[in-house]
Amino acid sequence: MSVATCRNLKAMGGIESFKGDLSGDPDSAPQPIDPSKLQRTGLPSDAISRGMMDRCLRFWVGAHNLTEVDKGDPQRLSKDLDRLSEKYSNIHSTSDILATVLTPVYSQAGDAVVKLKATRLVTKALVLAMVIHTKTGKFPTSLSQIPGEWKDPFNGQPLQLKVSEGGIRIYSVGPDGQDDGGVTTEELPKGWRAGTSRWDIAAAYPMPKKP
Repeated sequence: MSVATCRNLKAMGGIESFKGDLSGDPDSAPQPIDPSKLQRTGLPSDAISRGMMDRCLRFWVGAHNLTEVDKGDPQRLSKDLDRLSEKYSNIHSTSDILATVLTPVYSQAGDAVVKLKATRLVTKALVLAMVIHTKTGKFPTSLSQIPGEWKDPFNGQPLQLKVSEGGIRIYSVGPDGQDDGGVTTEELPKGWRAGTSRWDIAAAYPMPKKP
């Protein structure tokens, strides 16, 4: 997208058309253009567009290098990519305008990967706990009674397990690293906001009731 934009900068209205993105004014955003006028291949023809493309490509090369350095650690990669994006957003030269607009924000991208891993892990542990309950009539009271490795991907510690009368809950502490008792976002009051409520990533039987 970066290269295509630089290649068609003139057709999109030039540099002036991107100042709305930087100011936050939606009425100043680039307007739709005739697809037949787009340059589909090749490099930009003018020096300014080439300079902008250079900045965009420098960002993506830097981002690629970080994916190699932080391979296997999505949370660290997310933070490093955020810092790279912030670095470009604080540069205000003409050549960096497009890089500022087009480089993505990676906030919480790494956490999203780990959230998925944690969700799968607690769900797998719950399924095996239910199998044990079917065979013995009792829920396991500790993770050591469930075959497998149950390490929380957010803090490297064992997952948490709670057994109540007729129920069981297995959970990860989630992105904030705090044990909030296994409360999930689905159980929080309506209108809760990210950053103001504490929650965990859990799998439970019976299914938790929404408030």
